[in-house]
Amino acid sequence: MLLSRAAGLLLLPVAVAETCRLYIAKSHFYRDDNPKFGLFAGVDFQQNETLPNPEIGIPLVDIAVGNYVDQDKFELYNAIIQFLEGKVWMSSFAGMQWEGNHTTTLFSPGVATIANHHSGYYNIDWFQPGVLLRERQDGVVEEGKASPGRGAFTNYYNLTMRAAQNIPAGMELFANLGDVFDDDREDLYQDRITRLDYNEAEDILAKIATFMNKYEKEMKGSFQQDVLDFILDTMVEEVGGKRGKVLRSLLPQTPAKVRKAIEAGGAFMYRNQDLVKSIEWLETHGLCVDYLRSGTSTIPHAGRGAFASRSFKEGDVIAPMPMIPILAEDILDMFMITEYTNEDGQVGLTYDRERPIGQQLLLNYAFGHAESSLLMVPTSPMVNLINHAPYPNARILWSSHDHVGFDHGIHDIDFREWNMAEVDPQLVFLLIADRDIQEGEEIFIDYGPSWENAWQEHLIRFDEYLDISGDVWPRRSEDARVEFKNKPYPTDIKRKQIPYPPSSFTACFLETDTVADGEPKDNAEGQEIFQWIGPNSYEDFEGQSLMVCDLQSTQGDETSGYTYTVLTRFKGSPDIVEVKGVPHSAIILLEKPYMSDMHTFGAFRHWIEIPDEMFPQAWRDLRP
Repeated sequence: MLLSRAAGLLLLPVAVAETCRLYIAKSHFYRDDNPKFGLFAGVDFQQNETLPNPEIGIPLVDIAVGNYVDQDKFELYNAIIQFLEGKVWMSSFAGMQWEGNHTTTLFSPGVATIANHHSGYYNIDWFQPGVLLRERQDGVVEEGKASPGRGAFTNYYNLTMRAAQNIPAGMELFANLGDVFDDDREDLYQDRITRLDYNEAEDILAKIATFMNKYEKEMKGSFQQDVLDFILDTMVEEVGGKRGKVLRSLLPQTPAKVRKAIEAGGAFMYRNQDLVKSIEWLETHGLCVDYLRSGTSTIPHAGRGAFASRSFKEGDVIAPMPMIPILAEDILDMFMITEYTNEDGQVGLTYDRERPIGQQLLLNYAFGHAESSLLMVPTSPMVNLINHAPYPNARILWSSHDHVGFDHGIHDIDFREWNMAEVDPQLVFLLIADRDIQEGEEIFIDYGPSWENAWQEHLIRFDEYLDISGDVWPRRSEDARVEFKNKPYPTDIKRKQIPYPPSSFTACFLETDTVADGEPKDNAEGQEIFQWIGPNSYEDFEGQSLMVCDLQSTQGDETSGYTYTVLTRFKGSPDIVEVKGVPHSAIILLEKPYMSDMHTFGAFRHWIEIPDEMFPQAWRDLRP
């Protein structure tokens, strides 16, 4: 193997696997003046099939509260927040909506971050039960035991995406961002084609194809075209209403094209066949992001780790690492929240900067430098699980790949002048094997002397904690979830005999309907009664249906299964209601706001150090 460093050029071999399930390459939306990467399927995925390598979720808690009071940084903080809003998801997707009292959003690297949005189509979506109903991973933390790693890594894992459609190998992946990104379809002058238009067009196309196949023998020659014209000219435009002309434009105009559209996979695929690349194109223009898997780290107190899913030779590219820039490290500082009154007499919330409480957990997953306030967060699958070792088997470099590369022109520009959306796709590391690595080995990099010094100082403080408090740790909700997995939750609880951890509360997945005719509509307290009707299967569990609930009584037994009567408040309503028939499987224990391990005062926080020789001089705004 030849590694050439002449004139700053590093020629790197890329590991070759028999099958790569996911690639990163230039997106369908890539333009020279608007570079953008996308994620591509390396194999066929069937509808509802889960995508590889479920990810972690990192809560961003109250990050937008109060920053705007600091007028000297208003524009910078505002720009960062707006940029990050395009990278995060609703906290309910991971069941983390109670991490704080004000705002919590979900950052999940990997597929959820790299996959783009297409206004007319999506082919991947969240599979929320993966994280909502996750079981505790053995060896990550020990119940009731203190550890210097407590609060230093996220407890949200197994965040899973799945195919929403049949996805052919080579196709770019587009995520479902929800109805909020759909335009007003009632606007007659709104000519932007949306996914809802395509959904209707697909239904119409399927019905047209079924009709034409059924009466193929009766419709000879030009009669087929006459029938199709009648359907398109009359029925489609009438059924489609204001969007009729748009729907007609999405449908094939001849019987032959109807057949080709069905063969292609539908109206959208027929009109957008350039979204599917050949595997040869992906091998040349992209890089595989499927060479790592997660597992319990072999390093004590490190939580989860990234492991090689194939073997590597020294110098092989293990993974590309596109980076998200955060232009001010101190935006991740956390403070107590208080009310304030502005010049117009309006009352709002702000940070009390005299009362710091720590930093966002995201800091531990970010890369930085001691002489800069710039942070960069990796988005490639699994790379955020890579842990530190003093003698690592991998290292990072700026990407020299022809198509998934780093724009070295950025080196000379002060990062405070960046447009984050423009620079974002141009910041790419490569993770390189520093020696031969066997399949199944854990991957390590050197986090740098600054991180190592901070960790050693943290261990000293932790030893002082042990001297005072011993090695015990408060019981957490995930500990109790194991206990009550098959054991009924108690409902006749006296205040001093609560069997749950004091930091936890009960929450229920609730889809309800009114009670049957003839049954009481209200309970003895005058509270309206509802009947639980779902979710009925594992696939149906979603964070939006998760509500705080108070268990009142238990029905059933171990054989028939336990159900509960609970009290709750529906979203947006102040009224307490009763819900009966809630099954055991629809109840979980969660942590109260600011009570999970990540909020522990003194939990370890420090960025991963970018090697000094890699870090540009123009980015060193903190240099003395």
